[in-house]
Amino acid sequence: MDPTVLVPKDRRSSRRARDASWPHPTPDVPALTAIVETTPSGIVEWMNDAAVRLLGISARACRGRELLFSFASDRHVIADAMNQAVINHQVQGTAIIRPRERRPVPVAFQIALITDHHGKYLQWTLTTRPAVSTGSHLAG
Repeated sequence: MDPTVLVPKDRRSSRRARDASWPHPTPDVPALTAIVETTPSGIVEWMNDAAVRLLGISARACRGRELLFSFASDRHVIADAMNQAVINHQVQGTAIIRPRERRPVPVAFQIALITDHHGKYLQWTLTTRPAVSTGSHLAG
């Protein structure tokens, strides 16, 4: 066997390789903007392709699940932001998303309450950002 060829020895090493190639925003890699629509209580109803990529789960598998469980930490802060969005119509902040089988990804989020002929729903805009902090933060 050629010693210059790297072959993953197990699933963990292949996951590490996949994590290393994950597109975090840099000058060469643009930010990923994901859109997720949830009920006012945070149950996923729809997501775009960027959200599927960011969360690491198919749109079909995510439908009916709580979006809160996709956040790595400070879920109470995200829950508060969701409640504020229902009252104030819009909230923004930063958080850490924990994609399925990948390392955490820092995001800036905006939650907007949308009212149309179907009723009320929350539209989440999640934009990847460079790693700066480890927690969640709300902007007033």
